[in-house]
Amino acid sequence: MAITAIQTATAGSVAELVTVVKAHIAASRFPNGGLVGVHATPTKTEYFQVVATGGTAATDYDIVVSSDRADFTVKCNAKITAGFLPLGDMSVIQLTPGRMVEYAQAFTKA
Repeated sequence: MAITAIQTATAGSVAELVTVVKAHIAASRFPNGGLVGVHATPTKTEYFQVVATGGTAATDYDIVVSSDRADFTVKCNAKITAGFLPLGDMSVIQLTPGRMVEYAQAFTKA
């Protein structure tokens, strides 16, 4: 189905964003493109997901997040094994100057 409208879902935590996007799915607005995370302040990360009316339907949505690359890989592969598919590009959020980062990947289930 063609996309007829988009909007951005946003939240201050991964758990909150999952809840917001699932509410959009229930209203037939589906996640589209990759999750974006932004280190907004020294203590706050904001997460964003475009949702669209039309496009590819989804029945479920979840996010894998980790500060450890190996742990992130294991968690992502577990999601894939559970029947989820990665949605868009992963987000790498720099938390501090240097190498402290958070990896995040959105997943959907058709």
